[in-house]
Amino acid sequence: MKTKPLVVEYLIIIKQENTFCNSDVLFLKFLEVDSSLTISGNQLTVSLKKGNKLTVSYSIASDLVPSQEQRYFRFIISSGEGDKINELYDLTKLLEEIIAKLHPEASINILWNDIARKYAVEGYTLINEVENLLRRLIANFMLTKVGYDYPKYHIPNEVESRDSHLKINYSDYLHQTYFSDLKTILFEGQREFTHRNIGDIQRIVEKHISEKKKEISIDDLKGIISKSLWEKYFAKETDYKKENLEKDLEELNSLRNEIAHNRHIDRDTLGKIRNISVKIIKTLNLAIEDLSNKKLSIDEQNFQVSTENSRIVQASPQQERILLKQSIINWYFARYPSITVFEGNEYYRYIDLTIQTNSGKIAIDLRLMSTTFFKLRKQTISDNFDTEEFKQIINNFSEYHLIIAFRDENYPVGIRMVEMLNKSLNSINSKIKLIIGNIDEVQNFNPTIIF
Repeated sequence: MKTKPLVVEYLIIIKQENTFCNSDVLFLKFLEVDSSLTISGNQLTVSLKKGNKLTVSYSIASDLVPSQEQRYFRFIISSGEGDKINELYDLTKLLEEIIAKLHPEASINILWNDIARKYAVEGYTLINEVENLLRRLIANFMLTKVGYDYPKYHIPNEVESRDSHLKINYSDYLHQTYFSDLKTILFEGQREFTHRNIGDIQRIVEKHISEKKKEISIDDLKGIISKSLWEKYFAKETDYKKENLEKDLEELNSLRNEIAHNRHIDRDTLGKIRNISVKIIKTLNLAIEDLSNKKLSIDEQNFQVSTENSRIVQASPQQERILLKQSIINWYFARYPSITVFEGNEYYRYIDLTIQTNSGKIAIDLRLMSTTFFKLRKQTISDNFDTEEFKQIINNFSEYHLIIAFRDENYPVGIRMVEMLNKSLNSINSKIKLIIGNIDEVQNFNPTIIF
């Protein structure tokens, strides 16, 4: 099969102020001022370093730009010697250097560049391998060592059973994430699960006070220092420092964006991509090979599940609703021996889910909020149900469950405040049941008040 020639097409614009270089013939003669170039017929030969020579075909067309004191030259070179791409690159750099001397304001436009395209393809292939190895490492670790069940937390059961095409798993999810997200998963700092929030640290201090100790040892506080997933589980197998790997991945992501935005990739850029990619690929392969030696405790597994769920929720508010809905469904499955769950699309304003039990149909309204919002809007919550529309809707159900889940782990909501809301709801309709709780670190719903 005949190899397709490599083509580079230039469109050069210069001011036509006099008779200087006012034709394609004079343009070619200007190029030959450089003694390394020889033009014969439609062939251009360049003498390169180390005695190498390269001959390419060329074509040229020239004319005046209408209504402007400018002239354009359309200059195209092509080479069938694909193995001499670097020599062709050197020729283009020489030509651009010569053409720039035509006029101080010469405009050199590259309309087509097969050299840059070839470099971009090679560069992207390397970057793609790095990306997929990152996904392979993260997915393998989360699925086999952490036991991360992505559909359990992020795809509601009723959606999964209704829409089979949405049965995505964690590796599918990772393939939808950006390069920068993969870097975040590996390198974002994590405190130890025993020192994750101020409450954990407070308990350490209180313990020392109760034991009448005046000092806290460094060992007791080491868990406060954030360490990334990479530092905790993968860094020991390589001398690639975390800050250097993170920096190189950041640079690789930037170079990836240059390719994606169709910028011309030169030889130096490709060389940079090669050097960085080869180092990272070797390191990631070593980390993947060593996965079988990784052992995590139950607490460490739960901590990683919590960390990844939190990251996904922060990246997508819609996922926060999905997580809440799934955790509520799981809670109902544990509470009732036999139920069927449906989406509440028909009455979307008041109902998120409906559950069919042996004793009747339950409507569920899910509210995720902060305690501050609750304190400010508790009266508005009950007022929203005091409408004719709602009174008609609730007649179709045996019970209506209003579930308020707080984002705060230790939410300071007084029982009297909740009792007042419940009394107000019951005055509207006795079928309304108020359930108050929170979502814990591993995305389980924990009810604390059920009326």
